Amino acid sequence: MGEWPRRWPVIVLALGLAVGTAAVAWWWLGRRSGARERHLRAASRALSAGRLEDAAAELGQAHEQGEPFGAVERLWGLVYARAGRPDDALPRLWRAWEGPRVGGGGPDPEVAEALARITMERFALGDAVAVLDRWATTPRRTPSPWCGGPGSTGVSEWASR
Repeated sequence: MGEWPRRWPVIVLALGLAVGTAAVAWWWLGRRSGARERHLRAASRALSAGRLEDAAAELGQAHEQGEPFGAVERLWGLVYARAGRPDDALPRLWRAWEGPRVGGGGPDPEVAEALARITMERFALGDAVAVLDRWATTPRRTPSPWCGGPGSTGVSEWASR
């Protein structure tokens, strides 16, 4: 019993070092995975800016780097949709819509918009309504309006196409 009180500081120090090492390892591994996904983030930024060629190039590199298939597939669907290639976009968008969302959360608004636009252009109104209903009934995380905001024609914009 006399040995235990003298060893207590050594045990506490060893546990502290173990916890500190685990925290540093966790941080380091998380940082490395973020660097690995840089092509995916660059593709997303290029797509948001309307630079489809740059987005396609980054997605090719992301695929070569072994980035998550679902995220790459989702962005390819959005690139094809914006490039006016609905036959290539539709299967990828449906997989992204029906599968788990990358990063968690509810339905992806970008995928919902692209799917609704393509299905309405093809007069597949049942599919379009199903997509819009699921999207509209899901609680939103952002306070942005459902339509484009001031000056937006909203639903009448779809009817004029």
